[in-house]
Amino acid sequence: MRTHTRTSLAMVALGGLIAFGSPALAVDDKKPAPAEKKTTAEDIAKLEQAVGLSAEQKSKVAALLTELNTKRRAVRGDSTLSSEDKKAKTKAGDTEVLGKIKEAMTAEQFAKWEKLQEARRKARAEGEKKK
Repeated sequence: MRTHTRTSLAMVALGGLIAFGSPALAVDDKKPAPAEKKTTAEDIAKLEQAVGLSAEQKSKVAALLTELNTKRRAVRGDSTLSSEDKKAKTKAGDTEVLGKIKEAMTAEQFAKWEKLQEARRKARAEGEKKK
């Protein structure tokens, strides 16, 4: 029984590598290499320092940001949705998680976090204007 289970798991893992590994290796010469993306852990560390999260808040917010990223990836990967539907679904997920983050933080911490988010949006908009 154990051997059969192990063999099945190995086959599923191998199938996943074959199915999903090949597109990741494809090279697109038209686009420049993207800048390294920060991990959620790096975001949480910066947020903890800037806002002053407690250990409990840190773990809650980390889980919520991971949940948000997972939802966003799922929506982006859903080829059955139109662009407008993807935007609407992403916004709904963002609003839901934002409410949970607000509950996890104090009012002062949340205000600081919103200021950080606004500064991030402005920096991103300025970066897009330069392109």
